[in-house]
Amino acid sequence: METLVQTFEAVDDQGTTHTLLVYQPQVSAATRDNATATIPGMKRITTVDGLSVNRRAKGEYEIVQTGKILRSTASNAP
Repeated sequence: METLVQTFEAVDDQGTTHTLLVYQPQVSAATRDNATATIPGMKRITTVDGLSVNRRAKGEYEIVQTGKILRSTASNAP
């Protein structure tokens, strides 16, 4: 199961603001002693309309489908 864990704003070179969503799955870490144990999985970032986003560096992102570069100065930006 994947959970929305964060949202933040980023801006492209034209000055358009984009809201980015960070999702994180819970991955099974089951053992004999704890068959339902989970751990946080790898986070993924998307735009609000579902486009995939790659993190290039802290505060710098790329929309995969368009190649558009986004930048964020938000304190909570990954």
